[in-house]
Amino acid sequence: MSDERSQVSLLLILLSILSLSAMVHYARLSLGRMSRMPDEKSRSDLFNYRLMTVISLLVLTVSVVAIIAYNKSFYQ
Repeated sequence: MSDERSQVSLLLILLSILSLSAMVHYARLSLGRMSRMPDEKSRSDLFNYRLMTVISLLVLTVSVVAIIAYNKSFYQ
């Protein structure tokens, strides 16, 4: 049982790390795109980068809450 719990915790931690790195990546792309002259393609890319940043932040939040809730359930 402890081995299964540690595997689930490890997977949730990996998901958090991946979503954090994706969020940073898309935020940097978004900031880089904002500094250029806006044309139609740049505005479309900027919207997509911002959308992916928000989605990555949402996934990160859910995974951190899941880690806390999952580990808290075993210590009660």
